[in-house]
Amino acid sequence: MVASAYFASAPTVRFLRAVDRLRLLPAAHRQQIASAVFARIKPFIGSHDLDEIRGAARAVQDERWRLIAAGGCKPTDAGFADIIIAEQWLLAQVEVVRAAAPIAEVLAEKRRDTIEEFIRDNLYADSGEVVALHAHASSPHRDHASSKTAA
Repeated sequence: MVASAYFASAPTVRFLRAVDRLRLLPAAHRQQIASAVFARIKPFIGSHDLDEIRGAARAVQDERWRLIAAGGCKPTDAGFADIIIAEQWLLAQVEVVRAAAPIAEVLAEKRRDTIEEFIRDNLYADSGEVVALHAHASSPHRDHASSKTAA
């Protein structure tokens, strides 16, 4: 059981490490990536429309594959990093909205929260402006469950 949990989380761990490596980039580069990611995901923040989110994820995946096919893409290139990060956020949002298996949902929330933290930390770092991401926008199922426990 433990071994299967490790393998299930290995892609998430690799992604989280990649985002951590982006934090080593110069501030202007991080801001450029954060701004591009935010622009891509903004229409889907708080959305529960699975078809719309999946369609956006497919479009971003297609764009990623076109860039890979063209060659020369590095995960730290702003024009490629924003695609990878937006894709992961969209895929994570799908998992959260559809109330996936508990472990998949937890891993998706971790990816999504890390991306949102990266955006908040880098988007308007100099201006102090607050970025509204609704980091805990979740499925209607969870909202219902949490309202029961609050009552």
